[in-house]
Amino acid sequence: MSRRFLNHVSRIALLQLCVCLGLLIGVLTNATAWATAHENERYIGSLTCKGCHAAEYNAWQTSDHAWSMREASHESVKGDFNDASFEYFGRITKFYKKGESFWLETQNESGEQAHYEVIYTFGTYPLQQYLVSFPKGRYQILNIAWDSRTLEEGGQKWFHLFPEKPLLYDSPLHWTGPYQRWNSRCAHCHSTNFKKNFDPRTETYTSSWAEVNVACEACHGPGKQHQTWAQASQTTQQISTQFALTRWLKSQSQWQVGTQNTAINKGESNLEQLEQCAGCHARRTLLNEESSSRLEDAYQLRLLEPPLYHADGQINDEVFVYGSFLQSKMYAKGVECSNCHEPHSLALKAQGNQLCSQCHATAVFDQPQHSRHQQGSTGAQCVNCHMPATTYMQIDPRRDHSLRIPRPDLSQKTGVPNACNQCHDDKSPAWAADVLARWLKEKGKTQPEHYSDILVALAEETENSQALLTSLLQGPVPAIVKASALSRLGAFVEAGTLKVIEAQRANPDPLVRRAALMALQSYPLRYKVATAVESLYDEVAAVRFMAYQLLFELEASQLPKPSRKQYEAVGQEYSAWLGLHADTPDGQLRYGNLKSAKKEYRQAEIHYKKALEYNAQFVPAMVNLAELYRRQDKDLEALPLLNSAIINSPNDGALYYALGLLKVRQKDYQSAASTLKQASVLAPHNMQYGFVAAVALEASGNIQEAIELLTVLKRRFPQDTRIEQALSSYKQKQSAEER
Repeated sequence: MSRRFLNHVSRIALLQLCVCLGLLIGVLTNATAWATAHENERYIGSLTCKGCHAAEYNAWQTSDHAWSMREASHESVKGDFNDASFEYFGRITKFYKKGESFWLETQNESGEQAHYEVIYTFGTYPLQQYLVSFPKGRYQILNIAWDSRTLEEGGQKWFHLFPEKPLLYDSPLHWTGPYQRWNSRCAHCHSTNFKKNFDPRTETYTSSWAEVNVACEACHGPGKQHQTWAQASQTTQQISTQFALTRWLKSQSQWQVGTQNTAINKGESNLEQLEQCAGCHARRTLLNEESSSRLEDAYQLRLLEPPLYHADGQINDEVFVYGSFLQSKMYAKGVECSNCHEPHSLALKAQGNQLCSQCHATAVFDQPQHSRHQQGSTGAQCVNCHMPATTYMQIDPRRDHSLRIPRPDLSQKTGVPNACNQCHDDKSPAWAADVLARWLKEKGKTQPEHYSDILVALAEETENSQALLTSLLQGPVPAIVKASALSRLGAFVEAGTLKVIEAQRANPDPLVRRAALMALQSYPLRYKVATAVESLYDEVAAVRFMAYQLLFELEASQLPKPSRKQYEAVGQEYSAWLGLHADTPDGQLRYGNLKSAKKEYRQAEIHYKKALEYNAQFVPAMVNLAELYRRQDKDLEALPLLNSAIINSPNDGALYYALGLLKVRQKDYQSAASTLKQASVLAPHNMQYGFVAAVALEASGNIQEAIELLTVLKRRFPQDTRIEQALSSYKQKQSAEER
C-alpha cells in the first residue's frame, strides 16, 4: 500500500480497516488451531499404544526415533552444562544451568553475545544438538554440538559442525540463519504429525505436532481408528487383515534358500514399508504434509547428481539411505528395511557378518576365499567392502546402501572413493585395482558389467555422452539410475533425443516419468505441451508438479478444453506447495519463477528479493533476478547480481553464460566471447553454451578459436545440424580471408 494512499485514508477508515483485519486474522488463526486440534484427535499417543504393545514400546524407547527430539531435562541432556565453555575462532560459547533449566551464552544474529535457554534436545548418539526458542514461533538449532561418544572413542566434548572456517553471524549457515531453522529444516522428520503453519504476512510460525519425537504414529499413521477397532467386540470374520491401521508396514517377504547360495524372496516386497522409511531417510523435497501411500506423492526424491552423489553413484553429500539403496541388487531382489533392521529398536537383527548370513551362505561368502582377508579381521567384514562409510557432521559415519563391489579402477579414472583404499589408505587406487584384477583372473572371472562404468564415463565428458545416456535407458539398470540419465539427456536438444525422452513418459516408475519431464525443460514450448498436459493427470504429485512447471507460461485458456480444469487443479496443488515452503529461500525462488513465467514481473521481483533477504548468498535467486531484469531491459541492475553470483559460485557455467549474453547486449564483444567460452568449459554437456560461445568468438574476430570449439562440439553432438552449418561457414570464411 503506497504512502500517498495512506495519507488520504482517514483515521476512522484506518481504525475500521485494522479492526476488520484483526477479526479476519483471528478467524484464520482460530480456523488453523481448530484444524490442527481436529487432526490431532486422530492421534492417540505412544503411551496408549503401550497398553497393548508393551514389548514394541519398550524396544522403541531405546531407539534413535525415541530420542529424535525431547524436552530439555536432566534425563535428556547429554552435554556438559556445568559452566563449560567452547572456543570457536576466538568466540566463546558458555554452557551453564539456572535451577532446573539449561542455558548458553553465544553469538546472536547481530554478532553480539546473548543468553538463550535450551528448550529441546535433538538426537543422542554419536552427537546431540540443542534447540533454542526465538520470537514468532521460530526455533533455531545450535551448530555447536555435544560429542556423546565415550572418552575412549574421542567423545565427551563440545565441537562445531563447521570447523574449517569461521561462520560469521551474517552467514546463512550461522546457527541463527535459515538453514538451521527447526521449523523448516528438521521438524517434519523429528516429530510426529508436524504441521509448520507459517504465516508469510507476519512471518510467524504456529507449528504443532502430535508427539515431540518420532513415535508409533509417525510410522504407522494415526491410531484412533485402530484403537476403536481393538476395543470393539468383533468376530474373526470382522477382523481386518490390517487391523484398521492407516499404514500396513508388516514385511511381506518370504525368504527361501536359492540355487546361487543366496536366499530368494518368494513373497512380495512391502513397498509401503520402504517408502514410509524413505520419507525421512532420503534426500528429498517435501511436497505436502498429508499422508500418502506413494513416496513421490508426498516427496520429490533427488536424483544421482553432483555434488550429492559421486560420479559412479556412491553417496557424497548427506543423502541418507534411500537413494543409494534404490541402486542396489538387494532392493531389486525384494529386500526390505526390516529384513536387516529391527523396526522398533532400529538395532541390526544380527551382529557382524551374521547379518548378511541371513541370506548369503556362510560357507561360501564368510570365508577367506571370498573376502581375501583373514577370518574375523576388519577387512573380512562384509560391510567394510560392500557398504563403505562416509562421515557426516564430523563424527557420524553412515554406510552407503548401494551394496556394490569395490571399484578402485574407477577411482583411477575420476577420483571416486573405493572401499579398498578407505582401509589401505597408504596405497594407491592403481595398487588396489591391480590386486582385484589378479584375484578375478585367479578365479577365471572378469569385472561384471555395472552402470557405474557408464556414469563414470559420463563424468569424463567423453564424446559419446549422448549414446552412453541412451544406453542406460535401454539397459536393465535401477530406476533411479535410468531417471538420472534421462534428466541429463535434456542437454541434447534434437529430434532423436526427443523420441527417446517421450518413450519414457509412460514408464511404470514415477522417478523415470518425472525425469522425462525434467529432460524437456530445454526444449521449445511446442515440444513440451502434449507430454506435459498428459502428465497433469499422473497419479503422483511429483510428476504432476513437474508437468505444471513445463506449462508455467500458459494460461488455462491456451490448453485443450478437456485439460483446463485439471491444469487449474494442479495449479492449486502447486500453489499450496509453494506456500508450504514460503519461509525458505528455495520456496521464495519457486514463487518468483512462477510469477516470472506468468509475466507478473513486479511480484516475481518481490519474491526473488525475499529469497535474497533470507539468504544474501543464494545464487539461484541472484541469477533469476538478473534474468528478470534482462527481460525488462535493466542490464545495469542485473550486472552486479551476476558478478556477485560468480564470486559465490565460481564453477557454475550458467552464471558465465548469463554474464556473457549481458556483455553481448552491451556490445562488449571481446569480453563476451571469453566469458561465454568459460561457460562452455565449465558445462561441456550444454551444447547451447558452446555454440553461442563459438558464435561470439567469431564475431569478436577469433575465428580460429571458434572453429576449434565447433570441432569439439561436432564430436560431442554429431547430430546437431547447426554446429555443422556454422563450422562449414566459418571454414569457408577463413579460407576466403587467407586468399
